[in-house]
Amino acid sequence: MGLLGAAALVEEPALGFWLGYAERQGALVENAGNQALLVLPEHLQQAFELPEELTVTADPDLAREEGAVLLTAGHPALERAATDVLAEGDVGRCWLPWPSSRPPVRSALQDRARELMSVEHGRIDATGDPMPAYLPLLRVGAMIDYAASLTLRFGEQEESWVDAHTGLEVSEGVLAGALRQARMPRPEVRHRVLPIDLPRAIAAAHEQLRRRADTRQESLAMQARRSLASELQRADAYYDAALESIERRRGSADADRLRMLDAQAEATRLERARRRREIEEELTARHEIKPFRLHLVHLPAFVLSVEVLRGQRRFPLTLTWLPLAEELAPVRCPSCDAAQPLVAGKDRLGCTSCMPRAVSRDTSTPATPAAPRPAPARRGPASVAERNSAPGASGTAAGAQPEPHHHLEPAGHIAPERRSGGRQATQRPPAAAKAQGRTRAGRPLPARTRTGTIERTGNKLALALWQQLARGERWPRKKLQRDSPALALYRLYGQAAPMCALGIPPGLRPAEATASTYPDEAETTRSRRTGSSGSELTTGEIVAGGLAYPYALFWSQQGDTPAVGELMPMPHPFILPPHAGATAEMHSRLHEGAPAPQAALDAVAGLLWETELRRSGLPFVARCLATWWRIQDAVDAVEPPAALAAAVVGGVARAAGSSHRHRDAAAAYHADSDLVGQISRRLGIRLRLDRARGW
Repeated sequence: MGLLGAAALVEEPALGFWLGYAERQGALVENAGNQALLVLPEHLQQAFELPEELTVTADPDLAREEGAVLLTAGHPALERAATDVLAEGDVGRCWLPWPSSRPPVRSALQDRARELMSVEHGRIDATGDPMPAYLPLLRVGAMIDYAASLTLRFGEQEESWVDAHTGLEVSEGVLAGALRQARMPRPEVRHRVLPIDLPRAIAAAHEQLRRRADTRQESLAMQARRSLASELQRADAYYDAALESIERRRGSADADRLRMLDAQAEATRLERARRRREIEEELTARHEIKPFRLHLVHLPAFVLSVEVLRGQRRFPLTLTWLPLAEELAPVRCPSCDAAQPLVAGKDRLGCTSCMPRAVSRDTSTPATPAAPRPAPARRGPASVAERNSAPGASGTAAGAQPEPHHHLEPAGHIAPERRSGGRQATQRPPAAAKAQGRTRAGRPLPARTRTGTIERTGNKLALALWQQLARGERWPRKKLQRDSPALALYRLYGQAAPMCALGIPPGLRPAEATASTYPDEAETTRSRRTGSSGSELTTGEIVAGGLAYPYALFWSQQGDTPAVGELMPMPHPFILPPHAGATAEMHSRLHEGAPAPQAALDAVAGLLWETELRRSGLPFVARCLATWWRIQDAVDAVEPPAALAAAVVGGVARAAGSSHRHRDAAAAYHADSDLVGQISRRLGIRLRLDRARGW
């Protein structure tokens, strides 16, 4: 929607936009350098309440000296023109120029395809020559209006680009190349256009805009949170004082006046509740997406027909080469339509979502964060165990057993208990004694027996946790370790804590769950020797909202009861999903996009939340908060909150194996490094953390 003409000679953006709009609506415009003379048609005079002839400028001094109309951002005429332009919309299609270079040859394109695209267990072979075609891209522009208070209101322009053929996101290289090229209203070379799936492309573009808006809104909410607390505190103080005044007057009032004062007190309480709701509504961040641009941009491309070979089997596939960025357009799985890496199976071509058995499970390599993926269709227990891809649950691990798989019962249903045949349960040693490696008589259990007991206890604990959430019930406090990160998360989020800990969207409940427990042999030996109960690890995945999410659950025995100590997506707080690609939303929900805490935070906890959530993520924040709340009562109230927060972060980071020192944490919190060290030494043993468990 390029508004050219006289506007091209005006440097000030707001004035240039309005002159171009007025000229397009029939106005006569004469540009005089630092001002412009206009003759407006009758409909513009009525719409903007302006005279037929006027002089406009963006220079305040010139407007004051010459009596010209000052047209800058915020002027009603600009607001009206912008509203009209957005309401009209900008819809069209264009073509990029066809490259003048020679088209790629079949062999060269085949080599590039093998280099840029990996198909597990398969090899790419070209079966035909590259055929020229236009690849359609969908460009969606929108104005996003944000509001976090009565004064904090603004709008931002956003754009999203998606492949209109597949509905997938456009790479940075393709986008940069498309923006550099000139656009033409019609193609200079006649070639076919690849099929356009407009509904899918529009939905994908809107999802991109929604994710950006949600992230921006959450940052605004964090800024407004302190203002909300301050306003609520001010309102509470006012109404508390009013109620105290009424209560004092009641002491010397007669019966008739008592009734009047009671009614006045009740009205004050109702007004207080109304005012609190009003303040919360005013300081609640929200946004509105207003699309105004919908362009189809056609890129020159070459379509290459290939076959993916696995032994004697051949699977057809079509690739699209984009010479503009010298890369391949992303493809969807031909079996399940997912945007995941391809895998050549024994009977079909699929991807890592629909063919998880084909994924390599080499336990010698470090685990990488797993992205949420479409949940497989419901199958028998054996097949479900085979598809497990949670970290640490490899089927090649020594002594590993197929992981238990449960279809969780919804609220109002109780899963039937499974009773094993043979001896009665009363003939078995108590669970606590068995988990600690001893019989009822106190004799040590064999290592193999204790290992099996830990596996069953861990699996049962994890599945019970997810079953409780599926029913909409809260996990019992007695099954949470004291001063643990898990308890800190429950303090932040209540019943939703386990789902928030894994980066799962709020409001979802688990539908299925798997669990595998692999006891540490060194820990088993130590526990048999000392009789203590160390921390154990149970991993698996849960299905919520049609996606499978991995989890790592750390637990230990507290008397006769196994209790949860920590819950994370991966077995370490610093190993979290990447911020780009399929895990972008999960990454956001574990960092700056994490839901706001339900509980009020003190000054130190607030600093830890706002700073470490962005830097390190929710699992590390939970460790820091658990540590702070454990030592809070022993801290001198005069200590600066920033120095206290830095001391906690430094200690927790070292316990987690990080090389960061107090000076690094002090710099992040703008605190004095020497003071942070002094606070750490004064706290002494209270700040000492268990390096074996990291908190």
